[in-house]
Amino acid sequence: MSSVKIVYFPARGRAELARLVLAAAGQDWEEEVVTGETMPALKESGRLPFGQVPLLEDGNVTVSQSMAMARYLARKHDLYGDLVQGAVADQIIDGNNDLLAKFIPHVFGPNASKEGVGNFVRDILPGFLQAFSKLLQSNKDGKEWAAGNSFSFADIALFAITESMLFDQEWVKKEDYPLLAAHYERVKAVNNIASYLASSKRHPARKIESA
Repeated sequence: MSSVKIVYFPARGRAELARLVLAAAGQDWEEEVVTGETMPALKESGRLPFGQVPLLEDGNVTVSQSMAMARYLARKHDLYGDLVQGAVADQIIDGNNDLLAKFIPHVFGPNASKEGVGNFVRDILPGFLQAFSKLLQSNKDGKEWAAGNSFSFADIALFAITESMLFDQEWVKKEDYPLLAAHYERVKAVNNIASYLASSKRHPARKIESA
């Protein structure tokens, strides 16, 4: 049994980047599935430093906050890369955090609506996708990896964004973002990533309606 455990709902969500890093590193992990019924007791247990999931448990190490989890695992398994590769990964992650901050209120909470999602898709998403595409293009014209000469955490982080926003939801035309689409296919073909994507551990994508 693996000493690594991810505590989260049975969904991709905010735990998926950590899962992708583990998969890329060829590591196994255990899933502790959380439900609406078990979450109150989990909060009361004191295991959640910020009272929320996901949570990573790696032996005696406990890491909360989804991006801290992914960064920890990338560093542990030498996927962060050199200084420049790490900086590109951090830009991608921080850019995605900004994107999600504008997206999540339209999906969860009192102001959630299909109309809000539609406005996000039309008015906000294209600018972010263009920014990610430009960042990718800055390294070897965007035709290889996200940073430097090798596959790294930056590629995994960008893959997760492109998969969610460009492929899973099909909100925008892939041909409008050819560098992102081609990069997605390169990462998808990495052996360990391909094995994970085809495995039973991979949760299905959640389809989100827009108007």
